Amino acid sequence: MTNPTKHNKMNNYRGIITFGVIAVLIIVGYGCNFHKDFFIPSYIESYYFYDGIAVKRALASTSTKHLHLQSNWTSRVWYQSEGEEKDMYDKICRINGDTAYNRTERRPDGVKGPYNGADFPHYATINVISNKDFDTDHPAGVSLNDVMSIRYTSAKRYIESGYTQENMKQEEISQPLDRLSPKELQYSIGNTFLVFDKEPDSLDIHTLTITVTNAAKESYTVQYKYDFSLPEGHIREVQ
Repeated sequence: MTNPTKHNKMNNYRGIITFGVIAVLIIVGYGCNFHKDFFIPSYIESYYFYDGIAVKRALASTSTKHLHLQSNWTSRVWYQSEGEEKDMYDKICRINGDTAYNRTERRPDGVKGPYNGADFPHYATINVISNKDFDTDHPAGVSLNDVMSIRYTSAKRYIESGYTQENMKQEEISQPLDRLSPKELQYSIGNTFLVFDKEPDSLDIHTLTITVTNAAKESYTVQYKYDFSLPEGHIREVQ
Protein backbone atom coordinates (compact mmCIF):
# COMPACT_ATOMS: atom_id res chain seq x y z
CA MET A 1 0.00 0.00 0.00
CA THR A 2 1.34 3.46 -0.98
CA ASN A 3 2.20 5.86 1.81
CA PRO A 4 0.09 8.99 1.15
CA THR A 5 2.55 11.25 2.95
CA LYS A 6 5.47 10.00 0.90
CA HIS A 7 3.42 10.32 -2.28
CA ASN A 8 2.56 13.95 -1.51
CA LYS A 9 6.21 14.77 -0.80
CA MET A 10 7.23 13.31 -4.13
CA ASN A 11 4.61 15.41 -5.90
CA ASN A 12 5.90 18.50 -4.09
CA TYR A 13 9.48 17.73 -5.17
CA ARG A 14 8.35 17.22 -8.76
CA GLY A 15 6.50 20.54 -8.61
CA ILE A 16 9.56 22.38 -7.30
CA ILE A 17 11.81 20.82 -9.96
CA THR A 18 9.31 21.60 -12.72
CA PHE A 19 9.00 25.21 -11.55
CA GLY A 20 12.78 25.54 -11.49
CA VAL A 21 13.11 24.16 -15.02
CA ILE A 22 10.40 26.51 -16.30
CA ALA A 23 12.08 29.49 -14.61
CA VAL A 24 15.43 28.63 -16.22
CA LEU A 25 13.78 28.27 -19.62
CA ILE A 26 12.07 31.65 -19.20
CA ILE A 27 15.36 33.33 -18.28
CA VAL A 28 17.22 31.72 -21.15
CA GLY A 29 14.39 32.54 -23.52
CA TYR A 30 14.37 36.14 -22.34
CA GLY A 31 18.09 36.43 -22.90
CA CYS A 32 17.81 34.98 -26.40
CA ASN A 33 14.66 36.77 -27.51
CA PHE A 34 15.13 40.19 -25.96
CA HIS A 35 18.87 40.75 -26.30
CA LYS A 36 20.81 41.31 -29.46
CA ASP A 37 24.38 41.82 -30.58
CA PHE A 38 25.09 45.30 -31.91
CA PHE A 39 28.24 46.24 -33.82
CA ILE A 40 29.57 49.55 -32.45
CA PRO A 41 32.08 51.16 -34.86
CA SER A 42 32.93 54.23 -32.73
CA TYR A 43 33.05 54.79 -28.98
CA ILE A 44 30.92 57.94 -29.18
CA GLU A 45 27.72 56.44 -30.51
CA SER A 46 25.73 59.59 -31.31
CA TYR A 47 26.09 63.29 -31.97
CA TYR A 48 23.45 65.86 -31.11
CA PHE A 49 22.87 69.07 -33.04
CA TYR A 50 21.50 72.10 -31.17
CA ASP A 51 20.28 75.64 -31.71
CA GLY A 52 20.75 77.15 -28.27
CA ILE A 53 21.74 76.56 -24.66
CA ALA A 54 19.99 76.44 -21.30
CA VAL A 55 21.15 76.42 -17.70
CA LYS A 56 19.73 75.49 -14.32
CA ARG A 57 20.97 75.00 -10.81
CA ALA A 58 21.27 71.28 -10.14
CA LEU A 59 22.52 68.57 -7.86
CA ALA A 60 25.86 67.17 -8.98
CA SER A 61 28.78 65.64 -7.09
CA THR A 62 26.76 65.97 -3.83
CA SER A 63 26.46 69.74 -4.27
CA THR A 64 23.42 71.80 -5.25
CA LYS A 65 25.51 74.81 -6.19
CA HIS A 66 26.37 73.55 -9.66
CA LEU A 67 25.04 75.13 -12.83
CA HIS A 68 24.01 72.48 -15.32
CA LEU A 69 24.83 73.75 -18.82
CA GLN A 70 22.72 72.08 -21.50
CA SER A 71 22.27 72.26 -25.26
CA ASN A 72 18.82 72.64 -26.81
CA TRP A 73 18.94 69.60 -29.07
CA THR A 74 17.23 69.69 -32.46
CA SER A 75 18.31 66.37 -34.00
CA ARG A 76 20.91 63.64 -33.82
CA VAL A 77 22.88 61.19 -35.93
CA TRP A 78 24.20 57.89 -34.61
CA TYR A 79 25.75 54.59 -35.59
CA GLN A 80 22.39 53.15 -36.59
CA SER A 81 21.44 56.10 -38.79
CA GLU A 82 20.90 55.49 -42.48
CA GLY A 83 21.56 57.36 -45.70
CA GLU A 84 22.77 60.95 -45.39
CA GLU A 85 22.47 60.89 -41.61
CA LYS A 86 24.80 57.88 -41.42
CA ASP A 87 27.22 59.68 -43.76
CA MET A 88 27.17 62.66 -41.40
CA TYR A 89 27.79 60.45 -38.37
CA ASP A 90 30.73 58.77 -40.09
CA LYS A 91 32.14 62.16 -41.10
CA ILE A 92 32.04 63.46 -37.53
CA CYS A 93 33.68 60.28 -36.26
CA ARG A 94 36.49 60.79 -38.77
CA ILE A 95 36.89 64.41 -37.66
CA ASN A 96 37.22 63.23 -34.06
CA GLY A 97 39.52 60.32 -34.90
CA ASP A 98 37.02 57.86 -33.43
CA THR A 99 36.64 55.23 -36.14
CA ALA A 100 38.29 52.03 -34.90
CA TYR A 101 36.38 51.05 -31.75
CA ASN A 102 34.75 48.19 -33.72
CA ARG A 103 33.26 46.11 -30.94
CA THR A 104 30.19 43.95 -30.67
CA GLU A 105 28.10 44.47 -27.55
CA ARG A 106 25.06 42.54 -26.33
CA ARG A 107 22.24 44.86 -25.33
CA PRO A 108 18.52 44.68 -24.64
CA ASP A 109 16.84 44.73 -28.05
CA GLY A 110 14.39 47.40 -26.96
CA VAL A 111 17.17 49.67 -25.66
CA LYS A 112 19.57 49.91 -28.57
CA GLY A 113 21.27 53.01 -27.26
CA PRO A 114 23.00 55.28 -27.80
CA TYR A 115 24.96 54.92 -24.59
CA ASN A 116 27.61 57.58 -25.21
CA GLY A 117 26.56 60.83 -26.87
CA ALA A 118 28.21 64.19 -27.49
CA ASP A 119 27.22 67.61 -28.80
CA PHE A 120 28.35 68.66 -32.25
CA PRO A 121 29.98 71.06 -32.81
CA HIS A 122 31.55 70.90 -29.35
CA TYR A 123 31.80 73.92 -27.06
CA ALA A 124 35.07 75.75 -27.66
CA THR A 125 34.79 78.65 -25.21
CA ILE A 126 32.49 79.49 -22.30
CA ASN A 127 32.32 82.91 -20.66
CA VAL A 128 30.35 84.01 -17.60
CA ILE A 129 29.67 87.56 -16.42
CA SER A 130 27.37 89.07 -13.77
CA ASN A 131 25.20 92.17 -13.72
CA LYS A 132 26.56 92.97 -10.24
CA ASP A 133 29.96 93.42 -8.66
CA PHE A 134 31.26 89.99 -7.62
CA ASP A 135 34.19 91.31 -5.61
CA THR A 136 36.75 94.10 -5.89
CA ASP A 137 38.59 92.26 -8.67
CA HIS A 138 35.42 91.43 -10.60
CA PRO A 139 33.13 94.40 -11.08
CA ALA A 140 29.90 93.94 -13.02
CA GLY A 141 30.50 92.86 -16.61
CA VAL A 142 33.97 91.39 -16.03
CA SER A 143 34.54 87.70 -16.80
CA LEU A 144 34.15 85.39 -13.81
CA ASN A 145 35.94 82.49 -15.47
CA ASP A 146 38.91 82.74 -13.11
CA VAL A 147 36.71 82.12 -10.05
CA MET A 148 34.87 79.17 -11.61
CA SER A 149 35.51 75.56 -12.58
CA ILE A 150 34.05 73.36 -15.27
CA ARG A 151 33.22 69.71 -14.62
CA TYR A 152 32.49 67.19 -17.34
CA THR A 153 33.05 63.61 -18.45
CA SER A 154 35.61 63.05 -21.19
CA ALA A 155 36.47 60.14 -23.46
CA LYS A 156 39.42 62.04 -24.92
CA ARG A 157 42.33 60.05 -23.53
CA TYR A 158 40.58 56.72 -24.11
CA ILE A 159 39.94 57.44 -27.79
CA GLU A 160 43.38 58.92 -28.34
CA SER A 161 44.96 55.83 -26.72
CA GLY A 162 43.47 53.70 -29.48
CA TYR A 163 40.88 52.32 -27.02
CA THR A 164 43.57 50.55 -25.00
CA GLN A 165 43.30 52.42 -21.68
CA GLU A 166 40.10 50.93 -20.30
CA ASN A 167 40.34 52.95 -17.08
CA MET A 168 40.12 56.15 -19.12
CA LYS A 169 36.86 55.37 -20.90
CA GLN A 170 34.94 58.06 -19.06
CA GLU A 171 37.14 60.35 -17.01
CA GLU A 172 35.60 62.87 -14.65
CA ILE A 173 37.39 66.16 -15.33
CA SER A 174 37.38 69.25 -13.12
CA GLN A 175 39.48 72.26 -14.05
CA PRO A 176 39.48 76.06 -13.86
CA LEU A 177 37.13 77.50 -16.44
CA ASP A 178 39.66 80.10 -17.56
CA ARG A 179 42.08 77.30 -18.53
CA LEU A 180 39.65 75.50 -20.82
CA SER A 181 41.23 75.03 -24.24
CA PRO A 182 39.12 75.10 -27.45
CA LYS A 183 39.47 71.35 -28.09
CA GLU A 184 39.05 69.91 -24.60
CA LEU A 185 35.30 69.41 -24.86
CA GLN A 186 35.56 67.69 -28.25
CA TYR A 187 35.12 64.31 -26.54
CA SER A 188 32.82 65.46 -23.75
CA ILE A 189 29.97 63.03 -23.10
CA GLY A 190 27.16 63.41 -20.61
CA ASN A 191 26.61 66.45 -18.41
CA THR A 192 28.55 69.71 -18.20
CA PHE A 193 28.56 71.70 -14.96
CA LEU A 194 29.85 75.15 -14.04
CA VAL A 195 30.86 75.72 -10.42
CA PHE A 196 31.78 78.84 -8.46
CA ASP A 197 35.03 78.25 -6.57
CA LYS A 198 34.33 81.24 -4.32
CA GLU A 199 31.30 83.28 -3.38
CA PRO A 200 30.73 86.97 -4.09
CA ASP A 201 31.21 89.61 -1.42
CA SER A 202 27.44 90.07 -1.27
CA LEU A 203 25.34 86.89 -1.12
CA ASP A 204 22.37 88.05 -3.12
CA ILE A 205 20.83 87.37 -6.54
CA HIS A 206 23.09 87.86 -9.56
CA THR A 207 21.87 87.75 -13.14
CA LEU A 208 24.53 85.70 -14.88
CA THR A 209 25.08 85.90 -18.63
CA ILE A 210 26.64 82.74 -20.01
CA THR A 211 27.96 82.74 -23.58
CA VAL A 212 29.09 79.62 -25.39
CA THR A 213 30.97 79.68 -28.70
CA ASN A 214 31.35 76.33 -30.39
CA ALA A 215 33.95 74.94 -32.78
CA ALA A 216 31.94 76.23 -35.74
CA LYS A 217 32.17 79.81 -34.35
CA GLU A 218 28.45 79.82 -33.50
CA SER A 219 27.64 81.72 -30.29
CA TYR A 220 24.73 81.14 -27.93
CA THR A 221 23.82 83.15 -24.83
CA VAL A 222 21.56 82.45 -21.88
CA GLN A 223 20.82 84.43 -18.71
CA TYR A 224 20.21 82.91 -15.32
CA LYS A 225 19.35 84.42 -11.93
CA TYR A 226 21.63 82.74 -9.43
CA ASP A 227 20.76 83.16 -5.75
CA PHE A 228 24.03 82.97 -3.82
CA SER A 229 22.16 83.13 -0.52
CA LEU A 230 20.69 79.65 -0.99
CA PRO A 231 22.46 77.17 1.34
CA GLU A 232 23.65 73.73 0.30
CA GLY A 233 20.78 71.37 -0.31
CA HIS A 234 18.40 73.96 -1.73
CA ILE A 235 17.52 74.42 -5.39
CA ARG A 236 15.06 77.15 -6.24
CA GLU A 237 14.51 78.89 -9.56
CA VAL A 238 14.44 82.67 -9.19
CA GLN A 239 11.71 84.41 -11.15
